[in-house]
Amino acid sequence: MLLFSYFTFIPVVDANDDLRLLLSKQQQTLAQEGLPSASVIIEATNGQILWDENSDEAINPRFLSHVMTLYLTYEAIEQGVLTWEDTITVSDSMQMLAQIPGLPGNNLVSGTTYSVRELVELVQLTNSVGASFLLAEFISQTPDAFVLKMNQTAETLGLSNTSFTSPSGLSVEDIQGYEAWIPMTINENSQSTPKDFALLTYHLAQKYPSIFEISQLASLTLQADTYLEETFETNNPFIVGQEHAIKGTNGLIVDDALLTETSAILTTKQNGLSLITVIIGVNQESVTEQGSSPLPLIGQTLIENAFAQYEYRQLLPAGTHEIQEELVVTTDVLKGVVRKDSTVTFELKEDQIVLASPLASISETLIPVSIAYTSALSEFEEEIEDNPFVKLLMNAVEITQLTILAIGVILIGILIFIMSFFIPKKETEAFPQEEHFFDFETNEEVIPSRTTRLQQDKPSIWHTLPYRQITFYGGLSFTLLGIVLLIVQYLL
Repeated sequence: MLLFSYFTFIPVVDANDDLRLLLSKQQQTLAQEGLPSASVIIEATNGQILWDENSDEAINPRFLSHVMTLYLTYEAIEQGVLTWEDTITVSDSMQMLAQIPGLPGNNLVSGTTYSVRELVELVQLTNSVGASFLLAEFISQTPDAFVLKMNQTAETLGLSNTSFTSPSGLSVEDIQGYEAWIPMTINENSQSTPKDFALLTYHLAQKYPSIFEISQLASLTLQADTYLEETFETNNPFIVGQEHAIKGTNGLIVDDALLTETSAILTTKQNGLSLITVIIGVNQESVTEQGSSPLPLIGQTLIENAFAQYEYRQLLPAGTHEIQEELVVTTDVLKGVVRKDSTVTFELKEDQIVLASPLASISETLIPVSIAYTSALSEFEEEIEDNPFVKLLMNAVEITQLTILAIGVILIGILIFIMSFFIPKKETEAFPQEEHFFDFETNEEVIPSRTTRLQQDKPSIWHTLPYRQITFYGGLSFTLLGIVLLIVQYLL
């Protein structure tokens, strides 16, 4: 039974394990040269990272750059700059560009027209360099202006480590000897990271989900029934109908122009959980023990492992909940991606119930797993809330800290004022009568001097204070001060 379970069940690993360890745990082997240089998986709802290996590595995205070209094309359609039915005519320079050896694309012929939809299909299924340049010129008049727009959009979307140098991601090495055929100057390669491209794909999937209607196509035929007719098959081995299909995979793009540095961006959805997988730099010339190319094995291993570990489920139902010792009410259900069989906890932040200790996010700007709430009322508070007289009174009188202070000052003033009436009035004493005493030494009657008598009868300062007046006017002053504070409170 132990041996059966060992070879049957797929073990799960943490996101900080490397791919080689993951493959070995699933009884798969792949030579070091066949492994990708980087990979990252995020869930497409909130952008939480489910797998990460070297996602901050600096890369040349090459033809993955088409993802930004597609984003700007869909944005231009949304803004009314162009429509799917608009047609674009191939120029002489675009014909020359399409003829550069080694570049992906189709046979563009000067004077031939393509619709915007056909050019988008060419970009998504074939990485057509010519098609991306045609779209760039149509949207921004020149490729250079379009590249400027690409970089501005990258900054807006938070792609902090990305810079583009052409609409298709042409590298300097791709055009050596053919620089005159390129309708723009390319002196350096584009730069990015796998993490930035995962974030770019997240924004594309969130804003323009209709893109997957094209990316899941298995084949494409253009210029049908003409001498320019061409049929293309998808190079994505994971979509439905392919040998290594993964259930729910519907895109997005595979750059296999260099077999030694094949990269892919995959989008897959199962049981409500949507994944975005970025795989960079697979050497397709390396082979697995079964004699197949490594990309299908790597993609299947990473994606199946993510689905084995995580799930999209209801985290908090609608209703009343006690969170951080406070009763709160939600009208919507909170759903999110978490580890399977994990216990979730929540915290309150700025009128939001937020998932405590969430998975790391692909970007700090993305909305965390959260839902709005309102404070729940006790039975007594509900009765008060339903009482029209109390509601009118509460609306008329706003209780604040200043109100409480003012009322306190008024009460203290009234107490002191009342105390003044319990202090007896001080009676005015008559001037002391002259006292006589007999001096037996001199046998004479002596009368003390005025100074001596005053010094003997002089009271202390505490006996002379007018306590009655002090408490009377002091209490009155406190009461008036409290009234002034109330007036100021409601005037301001």
